[in-house]
Amino acid sequence: MRKYDLPRVRVGLPYRGGTVRSIVVFSCVLRATTALAAGCDPAAITHMAERFAAHYVAHDLGALDKEKPFRESIQIVIEPSLAGDVQVGEFSTLSQVETWLKASESEVTAREPLRLQWCKQGLCVFEPLEGISHNTRYVYRIGYGCSDGIPYLKYVVMLDGD
Repeated sequence: MRKYDLPRVRVGLPYRGGTVRSIVVFSCVLRATTALAAGCDPAAITHMAERFAAHYVAHDLGALDKEKPFRESIQIVIEPSLAGDVQVGEFSTLSQVETWLKASESEVTAREPLRLQWCKQGLCVFEPLEGISHNTRYVYRIGYGCSDGIPYLKYVVMLDGD
């Protein structure tokens, strides 16, 4: 047996020369490719989340548009900390997100960062070091996916300090 040949295995079907071998090789390659594509470097995920939060605080989300950090669209959710209606928007550019956010903010609304706690299983969680302030919006949660080892944004939940 040459070193690249697979052993002859019966899989409930009669062995037909290279058919089973081809299926086994194909499934091994497919699994390896899927595992590589599904996995993102944790440092890259953290970097993506922190960059989004930094640009959000700087009122400069449009600067990220040239990197296209999401697929077709991104969903933004503004969740009130007290009672109130949740606002949801879906956008094709981060410049549109910035415009929408500015339109819904008053002149006293501030944007403050929260500390990134962790990123895993498609979710980055930000938590306050202390309490939250009134008239302040925070990046609270970021949903992400991975494609070819590169993380991308799916949705962002912002916490409105009311």
